[in-house]
Amino acid sequence: GAPGGAYDLDMDAFAAVPPSLAAHVAEQIAFAFRDPTERLIASELADALDDAGYIEADVAGLAGRLGCAQAAVEAVLAACQGLDPPGLFARDLAEYVAYQVRYDSPDDHGETRRERNARFGQPCPEMEVPEGGEELLSIFWMLSGYRDQGFNGPLPIKPRDIRDWCEVTGNILTRDEIATLMAMDGALMEAVAKERAD
Repeated sequence: GAPGGAYDLDMDAFAAVPPSLAAHVAEQIAFAFRDPTERLIASELADALDDAGYIEADVAGLAGRLGCAQAAVEAVLAACQGLDPPGLFARDLAEYVAYQVRYDSPDDHGETRRERNARFGQPCPEMEVPEGGEELLSIFWMLSGYRDQGFNGPLPIKPRDIRDWCEVTGNILTRDEIATLMAMDGALMEAVAKERAD
């Protein structure tokens, strides 16, 4: 604008500053939980989020510290996982896969939830892969591409499918990695069934 010495105003400085993840989550928790105990649990869970939105809390330990049932903490955690952005409060790669199914699987009209949200101007942020999980996630989606299909959709990956993949590719997986892949597949199958039921 016109020079005005000390009275020059930078209008960009008045632009809205996007809220931090912590503030964004706290605001949603205030509206999502009317019960004071549930709100307290949700706030404690929110305090355990890392910068990427993953949760690093010991659910059993938190239940003990708050003097409530572990099932109550699990129920609040499940509700928190429905908050925005997608992927909040995920604990591992299996939950990451479930979120991908929810937002990137096409419906009967070939449209994904992510595309539908974009069409209606609704936010649908990308979820970050847990640290160190990129390679295993890539292996999972590769295996998933070869899975058998049943009448009602995809069939589960079997341990022999992983064994055959290792033999063909020459890759060696640890027991923990195989267990993680199977957990990821269980989460995918559950998420697919839930999407079909909605």
